[in-house]
Amino acid sequence: MAAKKPNRVEYVSGLGFQPDCRAVAFLILKDEPNADAYPVFEAIEKEDGDRRRYLRASFDLWMRYGINDRRFHGWPNNADYKGCFTFKWREKSQHNRFYGFVCHPRNDVPGFQLCVLATHGRKNSEDTDFTLLDRVLGWWGSQGVSKLIDAATQDWLKRKGE
Repeated sequence: MAAKKPNRVEYVSGLGFQPDCRAVAFLILKDEPNADAYPVFEAIEKEDGDRRRYLRASFDLWMRYGINDRRFHGWPNNADYKGCFTFKWREKSQHNRFYGFVCHPRNDVPGFQLCVLATHGRKNSEDTDFTLLDRVLGWWGSQGVSKLIDAATQDWLKRKGE
């Protein structure tokens, strides 16, 4: 049996580089089956179709400070979930979501925002499943996840030449 890769945060490559603005990443927790966004994203990345292009366009739009509630949104008016975020798409009449959180991992650029996506959800209505957001909040508050974000951010900046 192949060993699982270690826990990590993986920045999404191939998006517009915004070192002082925004970036998108996935939280990968090897022993946490509910941290399932990255395997779903990897499967989509292997496609050369509309779903892949739609998600990447959504990431790019958010990184350019675009607003499009049909593609992504947060919960800025909900004190409990203010930092949570979702990217969404529909596939065969099924609502799909990547849920995560937005953080500020760069002390040198406090305005920099990183959207860390952690879990994938499917549903048949527009209503939010707050149990998924509660799960995301638990990961976000973890000291171990903070260290993973810091390490990934430093690596990302090195690769980008800063």
